[in-house]
Amino acid sequence: MKAVIILMLIGAVSAWGWGEKFKTGEGKMQADSPRDRPSGSSHHFYYGDVHHHHEGHDHSSSHESKSSEEDDDEEKPIYYFCVGDDFGPYEHISPETGRITGFHIDLMNALCDEADLKCYYVMDRYANCWETEGDVEFPGKGLLDDYYSACIGYWPYPRRFNSFNFTLSFAKADNANAFWLKSRNDEFKEDDVKGLKIGFISGWSVSKQCLARETGNDVNDFTSVFFESYKDMVVALRDQKIDLMLGSRDTFVAPDDIHVGSSFDCSWNNRGPAFMLKVGNPLIKKLNKALSNIIDDGSYGKLCEEANKQYSSRGEIRCLD
Repeated sequence: MKAVIILMLIGAVSAWGWGEKFKTGEGKMQADSPRDRPSGSSHHFYYGDVHHHHEGHDHSSSHESKSSEEDDDEEKPIYYFCVGDDFGPYEHISPETGRITGFHIDLMNALCDEADLKCYYVMDRYANCWETEGDVEFPGKGLLDDYYSACIGYWPYPRRFNSFNFTLSFAKADNANAFWLKSRNDEFKEDDVKGLKIGFISGWSVSKQCLARETGNDVNDFTSVFFESYKDMVVALRDQKIDLMLGSRDTFVAPDDIHVGSSFDCSWNNRGPAFMLKVGNPLIKKLNKALSNIIDDGSYGKLCEEANKQYSSRGEIRCLD
């Protein structure tokens, strides 16, 4: 009987001792506290987050470095680049994701990585970069009012030099072509556009001035009708609201019912697409340097070649040699 009483007293004393330890936090199991885990533990617990720890690695230094990089990234200015949504392999809306994709996005990312810039794109109307109204061309409000830092894919030519500046060209100039319904083949001659209604995309270099020059006509010899995209022009062409439409076989894959006319050149001094920016913007030098670097190291060629494979169903990018 005495032995039983002694054992009960020992148990009570032990229980009281453990209770005091739990009150002070000393009696927690090792798995409950990262500090009390064995020295060979492979994980630290921070509110459920698992961080892998490697032998000989200064974990606190890693966190400080990551935090510093994030702070530096947050302090960088963001450069916004304007793109449209219907320019063949250069830019189009992905049917799978609903996001803009194409060579312009790939190139922007490559140049910004090379120049260590923080960049993003903005989808907007082409006319907000460069506007065409009647016989007049003028700068778009988007670039003038700093909606974005640059517009991607605009050809340099004298009218635009009155308002904006350009980087080096990042591709050869696209071909220019007239398109019309095959059912009306007998009605047209490519060099005679007098009296016709002709569709153009507002703000593009493949313009009525170019068509008039190449066909030996005056811009007043035909009626110009402006659209936002190829899709809109095709609808108007099929509804016979326009007789012809002007574009490029490089950026528009013609459906079976549409004829593609002969190619001609709308570029100035063979200058192809470039980044268009406000005069004096220091970003021009950064982009030019980055473009020169990726051309010299061969990564531009690989990027452009891969883009032509990936977006081949949309047309062709005329890569620089």
